[in-house]
Amino acid sequence: MNILFLTSRPPFPPDRGDKLRTNMFLKIFSEEHKVYLLTLYENDEELKLQESIGKYCEDIWFEKQSKVKSLIRFLLNIPGKSPFQVAYYKKAGLKEKIRQIIEEHHIDCVYFHLIRMASYLNQNKTYNILDYTDCISREYERSLSFLPLFRKFFYRVEAKRLRKLETTIWQKFDDNWFITADDINSLGMENNPHFSVVPNPVNITETEKNYQLQNKLVFVGNMSVPHNIQAVEFAVNEVMPTISDEVKFYILGANPEKVMRLHARHRSFVLGFVPDLYKELSSCDIFLAPMFYSAGIQNKVLEAMACGLPIVTTPAVAASISAEPGKHLLIADDKRSFLDQINRLLADETLRKEIGSKGKELIKNRYDQTHIRTQILQKMNMISLSR
Repeated sequence: MNILFLTSRPPFPPDRGDKLRTNMFLKIFSEEHKVYLLTLYENDEELKLQESIGKYCEDIWFEKQSKVKSLIRFLLNIPGKSPFQVAYYKKAGLKEKIRQIIEEHHIDCVYFHLIRMASYLNQNKTYNILDYTDCISREYERSLSFLPLFRKFFYRVEAKRLRKLETTIWQKFDDNWFITADDINSLGMENNPHFSVVPNPVNITETEKNYQLQNKLVFVGNMSVPHNIQAVEFAVNEVMPTISDEVKFYILGANPEKVMRLHARHRSFVLGFVPDLYKELSSCDIFLAPMFYSAGIQNKVLEAMACGLPIVTTPAVAASISAEPGKHLLIADDKRSFLDQINRLLADETLRKEIGSKGKELIKNRYDQTHIRTQILQKMNMISLSR
């Protein structure tokens, strides 16, 4: 098929969850189909990314998005009814350009990444896939108790508008993808045949982890994302002051500027982006993920489990990956329970190995790169046969 791939951010580098997903899907699609990429961008430096993804695409269109104009649209949308992020990413003339691309390149299938791109749907004969990825309204709803008053107002309004759009827009698409069944269920769509679970594929390390105690906790995430910032603030300010003085906490991930103030506080160290993530994860004892309001599957947790690293996280994160607490990972929901679970693991090498090994086995069975890649290609080939 000829596939038009639409994203609100360039799918490279894969330094945050949404870009990790689009980067992998773009590569998988291109294995057996011709892919045409159209992506929005804000910074001219991002134009250099075309070299990184060009080999996977027949053609690429980078559409400059003015941040000033986007903010104006955002503000003008306050009395409106559509979600703020839809208004923010709505570029004049782009829908018509997409229509022309579809006609000129005989596009068979259009992949829309995230609900913010759904407004660019054209009434044509293509097969249209909307990749919600996460139930974003759910994340916004969960975040309300953690936000200051001003931001709480916008998040409450956005959550309500998103929920309305999420439960109606699917009818205009042929297939609607989510990263987890848990998010589909949250919309009341668990029995809807127009919804599919398409997880992120995860690379499994073949190296056996050494579970000898290193007294090292770790968290990984793009630090421009609010729920990641809140997670490391909780770990540094609530957990680290009351844990053994021998224990250190390492914060890894792109865009660390907003959390640099935490560096060297309570034996916590902000390392930022690291070239070999799996190597760094494997050198630690516990992946600490106190994520209280994230939605969807946290790929960072899957990658840590793929290294055999035992996880301590919240019930919501565990539920999103269908992990069994006490078997595949340990769960906690407040300061005291996080401390208890961490201390259990630090004191017991056998428990670290047991939880880490079973967690890795779960990833092999459900999220292995080869298995998910095959699932995606089968879906796309079924679409091709139906054309």
